[in-house]
Formats: sequence, structure tokens, C-alpha cells
Amino acid sequence: MAFNLDQFVDLTADGKGIVVPIDELKCSICLNVFNNAVDTRCGHIFCDHCLREWRSKPGPAVKRCPQCREALTATKRTRDMTANESDIGDVVKANRDLNRIIGRLRIKCQYEWNGCNEKIQLESKAAHHNNCKHRLCRKCGHPAGESAGQHNCIELLVKDRKVFMEYSNEWKHKFEAVVKEKEEIKEKLAKMCANCVDSISLTFDHMIDVKEIFVGKHRFTDLKMRLRDDGITLWNAEHYTNQCSRVYMSVRYAELQSLAICADSSLPLLVIKPVGAKTLEIAKSLSIDSHVFDVNSNDKSLNTIVIVLNNEWIQLLTTLVLYSCQLKNSRSECMRIDAIEGRVLLDNRSETYG
Repeated sequence: MAFNLDQFVDLTADGKGIVVPIDELKCSICLNVFNNAVDTRCGHIFCDHCLREWRSKPGPAVKRCPQCREALTATKRTRDMTANESDIGDVVKANRDLNRIIGRLRIKCQYEWNGCNEKIQLESKAAHHNNCKHRLCRKCGHPAGESAGQHNCIELLVKDRKVFMEYSNEWKHKFEAVVKEKEEIKEKLAKMCANCVDSISLTFDHMIDVKEIFVGKHRFTDLKMRLRDDGITLWNAEHYTNQCSRVYMSVRYAELQSLAICADSSLPLLVIKPVGAKTLEIAKSLSIDSHVFDVNSNDKSLNTIVIVLNNEWIQLLTTLVLYSCQLKNSRSECMRIDAIEGRVLLDNRSETYG
């Protein structure tokens, strides 16, 4: 396409006052400044694109010059002609000198309407437009276009919203499918774990040496603990082999408000908090006053039972105990704690742990 006269700042070569007559710059077909000017054999100049369109129009086989009506006769292409200088043998030659002059004329940036005030040489137009900081609309951020009339922020934003909604709905359906698949996998894993624990729980019966136990702030020593899939039992260690050995305490998982395990080798612990009725039963059997052991107190040194082990926890056993407790009592809070939390729970119970 030819260059509109309104694009040019002036018609001087390099903007240095070398004036180029307007008639020498205008194509007589499109009446705008030449774009890739070419000469015919009869000496007239046109835009290469304009002349090609003129020749392609339906009509007589012999095409004539739009200006003088002389026939555009055919001839062989000469060595100094390039493919653009000849069209199927017609004598059409690029006007290099005129194209060079036009290329040096200054034009306005096509984004002038969007705030660009730079004046550039025509031959630098493409490079400038590709890097112009005003090539995006200041209001909507879309490509500005060559004129304000070619740009409609609302239409572009509506189009953007439509595309966004399509992508959003697409990803929403994908997300819902993934969530559904996740839930299905979760259910399958839960069933597998339940079956696994049920099969293992048949042999889930372990005796563990206990270093000491704090029922609230009351301390006991020389005990053994039996862990099973249904609960916890504590015996007097000295008389454990004796059939008359004393059972200090027996608590089922269903009777617990919470159960916590510290598997740290520096402080292996089991911490339990029985429900209210079980607390009264334990306190009565051990003859412990409520000022020493009270599950309704906010003081953790009073409302929990801390069992300190002689040896490290077996990792599998900790998993079995926590899972069995959760399985038997879904309302119970089952968790793992670290050594720091364990020492906090032992604070103020005995001079042994300060």
C-alpha cells in the first residue's frame, strides 16, 4: 500500500530543507506517496503494488500505461533487473533513487494518537514501530493499532473476557475431575489401610518397659505397659510374672480425648488425656486427689497422663497405636509431638524434669 500524505512531517529530504516536488512523489493511480516506486518503459512512475493491480484487472490482453495509454509491451529481463523490477517480461524497473529519497523523508509515528510524538525516517518505520513504547493502548493494554478509529477498548476487553471465561470453564471442569479422582483414590486408600490395619492388629500386642508415669503430678515408677489394638494397660513391673500382679491402670482408646506420641530417641513418651468418667475411675483406683490430677483443668501438668519409656519407640508401633486410636475413636485427637513439646508437658510435674 502507498503512504498517505498526512503521515509525512514535511516533504524535505532528511528534514534538511531539500524540498522534493509533491508531484514527483505521488502515484497517479492511488494519489499517495510512492511505496516501492517502479518505472515503465514509457517513463512513468507508479507504486509496484498499484501497477500490478492495474495489470490484473479484467480487460484487453494488452495492458496500457494508466497515464499515457502506451502499451506495456513485453521484453526479456536484462541482467541488471531483479525479480521485483520485471513482471513476466514487462518492462518495469525499480526507481532506486526515488525510493532512496522517499525512505529518508520523515513521518509521524503511527501511534501518535496514543501519545508518541517522535518523527522518524520512513526507512526506519518498521524498527521504530516494533519498539515504540506507545504501541500498547494506555487504557486497556492491547495493541494500539494505526489509528484511534481502528482501536476499541471495550470490544477488545469483551473479547478478552470471553476467552478468559472459556479457559476458566475448561480448567474448572479439569479441576473438578481431578478433585473427584482424588476423592475416589482417597476412599480406596482408606479401605486398603483399614484392611491392612485389621490384618496386622491380630498381632498388635506389645509389652514395653516404662521408666516412670505421671498421672497429673503424681509419679509412679517400675511399671510395664501393654499396648494393644484396643487400648493401654499398666502393670507393676516387679510382680508382672505373678498372676496376682497389680493392674495400675487400663484405658481403652474409646475412653480417650487425645493421644500423643513423642518418638524422639532423647525423650520417648506417650501422652493421654482420658474422658471425664474414666479420669474419676483412675483417680479413685490410685487414690489421687483432684488437686494432683484433674482432666477439667486448663493446666496440662494436671489434665494429662505422661508415660516415659525406657527405650525408643518402634516406628511401626507408633503408627499402629495412632491409627488404632483414630479407628476406635474418631473424636479423639491423635498426633505426633517433638521432644520440645514433650518436655513442656513434663514441666512442673517433678523435680526430675524442670
